[in-house]
Amino acid sequence: MNGLNSFSFSVYNELINRFPNLKGSFQANSELLQVEYASPYNSEMGGIIVQITEDDTIWLRIHPGCSAYSVDSLDELEMIIEGVLKDEVYWVISFKDGNWEETTLSKKKNDLELEEGTTYHIYSW
Repeated sequence: MNGLNSFSFSVYNELINRFPNLKGSFQANSELLQVEYASPYNSEMGGIIVQITEDDTIWLRIHPGCSAYSVDSLDELEMIIEGVLKDEVYWVISFKDGNWEETTLSKKKNDLELEEGTTYHIYSW
């Protein structure tokens, strides 16, 4: 991964060390990491995309729109990816009156606090 800045390179190394069997597609010609891990099951989630921004923020997203989720640390990143791979963590995107309201993660589908008039899209690996 020549050309990655030092933070992106450290995240990249952590991902390949922690998930050696997970094969990703990398964005070339950038100093900022962007790697996509496609779902092997062709789920609506599509895959997980790990992206580093210029301010060294780690973002996770999936294929559907409005899915970006900011991650606070490498530990949290690994915990989320592991949970998604084991179908223990779900992506939840909510809309109210057709407008995006919130993107969150949930450990159980039944743990969601549903609000009347809100539509929830739940995605799993």
